Amino acid sequence: MPEMRLPFLLCTALLSSVSLAHAQPEPVSPGQQVLRACANTYKSLREFKGGAAVISQSRIGMGKGGATTLLQSADAEFDFARDTRFHISGHDTTHQLFEINSTPQKTITTWQLNGKTREDTPEDIEMAVAGFTGVASNAPTTIPALLSESGWGSPFVVRDEATLKGREMFGGNDCFVVTQSSKVLPETTTFWIDTRSFLLRGMRQEQSDWSFPIDVPKGKKTPADTVPNPQAHILFSNEMHVFSIDKTLPSEEELAATAKLNPNLPRIEDQPKEN
Repeated sequence: MPEMRLPFLLCTALLSSVSLAHAQPEPVSPGQQVLRACANTYKSLREFKGGAAVISQSRIGMGKGGATTLLQSADAEFDFARDTRFHISGHDTTHQLFEINSTPQKTITTWQLNGKTREDTPEDIEMAVAGFTGVASNAPTTIPALLSESGWGSPFVVRDEATLKGREMFGGNDCFVVTQSSKVLPETTTFWIDTRSFLLRGMRQEQSDWSFPIDVPKGKKTPADTVPNPQAHILFSNEMHVFSIDKTLPSEEELAATAKLNPNLPRIEDQPKEN
């Protein structure tokens, strides 16, 4: 019997070591740790007041060597109380007012169009924000996505590698500087994340030389009549966001929940959602 137990014990030990090896979490880079700390801090906030301003510059190819430069700006303000209210107001790229009022019972959006006030009742805050993303250059999307864990407008992509570049001052605040390059688009995003609160202070998104197909309604005359498979060609795009923080109410316990691995980096228990 002892001769039979030895192979059995060896096999058991081998299987245990394989199971433990598979159970080990994948290593997380310092850059991803900072991004996840930022996402988790927003999830911990019970209340938040702040704003976002964005200015973007794009150069778009127009076909046959032509191109046009587009300069836009927009802003948004946020008043958030978890499970109670989410109020967003701002100006779109044409400087028209828009407003979103959301409670657990109902979401209402209002905006100005041709001098008239329009109103809609989208399904939820995520759908409401999505409706103003393009017309307001993403100004109303990033902070709501982080506060409400929305899949629309989340700035952090788990599958893309993030690099911690160091620390620098941004708007008078000591910030981690993290860059993230997309695996799908020729796009790089730079984040400035407050080293004390782990809240966003700034974000720059840069894209270069990419094209996407243009959807054309049936029956409408377009360049598709002479150009097969029409596409929009982005020569470059540079979008800069600056975030203000008027009021945040994380308790000491909530801030301590992002415990430190070392004096600069937090310990993260879960991940933010992907885009």
